[in-house]
Amino acid sequence: MNKKCVILAGLTVVLSSCAAGPRDNSSYGPTGQCSNGNLKFHVGHAYLNVTPRNKCARRGETVTATIQEHGGFTVDMDKVEMAPKQGGNSWLAEKNDSDRLEITFTVPNNQAFADYGYLLKVTGVGQLDPVVRVVED
Repeated sequence: MNKKCVILAGLTVVLSSCAAGPRDNSSYGPTGQCSNGNLKFHVGHAYLNVTPRNKCARRGETVTATIQEHGGFTVDMDKVEMAPKQGGNSWLAEKNDSDRLEITFTVPNNQAFADYGYLLKVTGVGQLDPVVRVVED
């Protein structure tokens, strides 16, 4: 009888960890240098990644983030959004406005040179908090 209880308890722990739902990787934050590389959001079943984590952008620059589907996952663009981590940075509040797998934002011409955190949220998958670093020309 005790053996059955131990097995049942172990099975309960394993199954509950599988049902934990979307991951929240909100500690992604700024680390080191920023990159001028193309901004890409990688989305799959329980998989979310941003490259580069720290995107360099200049004042007035328009940045297009492409969404790349992974592992046979089809992205519903209505469930993908960017949101600023701090108020006053509405230029980082974006959703897809077309049928293409991309999100575009423009750095204001008068934006201070600094790091700006934003949340990349994909409903049912999770969220990350990468950075756009506004740099001088």
